[in-house]
Amino acid sequence: MPELPEVETVRRGLSSLLPGRIIKSVDFDWLKSFPNAETDVEQFVIGAKVVKVDRRAKVLLIELSSKYTLVTHLKMTGQLVFRSSEAAFGAGHPTASLLGNLPGIPQPSQKAFETRIATVLESLDLARPLYVEGESARIGRLSLPIPLVARMRGADCIEVDADPAARLAYLLRDYAYLGDDREALAGQLGKLKELQGKAVVDRWQQWARAGELAPLFAELMLLHYDPQYERSQAKHFSRWAQRAKVAAGDLSDAGIEAVAQEVLALRAAPAPTGARL
Repeated sequence: MPELPEVETVRRGLSSLLPGRIIKSVDFDWLKSFPNAETDVEQFVIGAKVVKVDRRAKVLLIELSSKYTLVTHLKMTGQLVFRSSEAAFGAGHPTASLLGNLPGIPQPSQKAFETRIATVLESLDLARPLYVEGESARIGRLSLPIPLVARMRGADCIEVDADPAARLAYLLRDYAYLGDDREALAGQLGKLKELQGKAVVDRWQQWARAGELAPLFAELMLLHYDPQYERSQAKHFSRWAQRAKVAAGDLSDAGIEAVAQEVLALRAAPAPTGARL
């Protein structure tokens, strides 16, 4: 699931490229990804001009001159890619398909990647806090610059402590599509046997094949993701022990926006000592 800053990055990138362009044709290879009637596509999409790229929480809205709006959610592995003779843009989840092997958009060289990062950083107002998701230092075969990683990992930390029941409901709502191909899900879970043991993964695969996502997601959180994140955060972030915490009992769109406002409100409190990015 992408975080709000990732979705906002996608919105900003597309906002500089799409407005004013006219949709000439539409093609898709999976009906569930584009559930629009053919008559609606002909009437409201083909020939329409992109007016604006907006965002509501983690949902992207591509507004058209026909008063039709294309609503897009990145889900777990979604990516949005723009290609033309003048520009190329790709954003969303940093997977190999986007940053490595996507036709027409090869992953940039390390130097080009760092140049792009520098260009973005130079445009920032350094008097304002910058909120960064605590993720990996590698994206595909590329690495974040070591000084940047060091600064991130030495910065003040904020933990969003979500209620387990709310997290599970959120996952069941947002990742329900994983149950569409039960065998593929079971195959992916099989890769965890070395970490979790055969008995545990066999149970998870049985749930996956039966479409029982609630117990599967609950145990994945409890036994796999939470322990992995806990070890990683404590190991890599020097100020993790002094982190601020924001409780999240509601992970609806409105609840997530409320959590974001609570995070922003922390700026009004006396700032802890230490590095800040």
